[in-house]
Order: sequence, then structure tokens, then C-alpha cells
Amino acid sequence: MDCPDDLVGTALHRLDVAVPLEWNNRDVTALDWGRLGFTTAFGPALRWLQLVQNYGAEGMSWGQAVFYADDKFPFIPKVA
Repeated sequence: MDCPDDLVGTALHRLDVAVPLEWNNRDVTALDWGRLGFTTAFGPALRWLQLVQNYGAEGMSWGQAVFYADDKFPFIPKVA
């Protein structure tokens, strides 16, 4: 399989995820995350990942996309 040209697809390719990915590479919600090993809903992470994907599509590097997504959706650990 050739390496995709989008940020999320490239990451999955580099992780050697052997799952056929039929999706619009702008919409990470279209991926079958259950087949990728995720068994619970992860809404905040998915929104962050979608934003990274969108920033990448706008031409930002991975680092820039993550930086700006972190700024918009900062990780706030849950307190037990």
C-alpha cells in the first residue's frame, strides 16, 4: 500500500496498521475505529484528531497542526 498524503493516513501507515481504509481523508470520523482497536467512544480525542487532519489539509506540518489543535482542545486530565 502506498503512503497516503494526509496526516492521519500517514500516521496509520507508519504504524503499519493493516486495515483497509476506505474513507474520505478529510473525515477521520468515517474510519472504522473499532477495527483499529478502539472499543470505547472517544469524542474529545476524535474532535482533536479531526482538527489536526483539517489543519494538515490546509498545508500545516504535523507539528504545527498538533500545536494549534492542542491550543483549541487542550488535554485536561480527569481528577479521580
